[in-house]
Amino acid sequence: MNNDTEFRDRVYLNPELKEMFFSLDLIESYGSGIRRAKNAMKENGTPELVFEPSNDTDDYTMVTAYINEEFAKIQAEESEKINR
Repeated sequence: MNNDTEFRDRVYLNPELKEMFFSLDLIESYGSGIRRAKNAMKENGTPELVFEPSNDTDDYTMVTAYINEEFAKIQAEESEKINR
């Protein structure tokens, strides 16, 4: 794996909460969700996620996910049918 698909240097705000979710089988593994989502998006042709800010000083993360063109077309067609 590389940094494009996983986050190795994660800092958890509440490690006890993370452990609780894992113990209750509510998560499969730590940090696997982003990797799985990015792989699924790549497989179906969705544009890559954009993570911001792109610096090490800001203490937040914003992710922009663009809609797959094929999905957007289907969504527009369905919306048009409903609005007729």
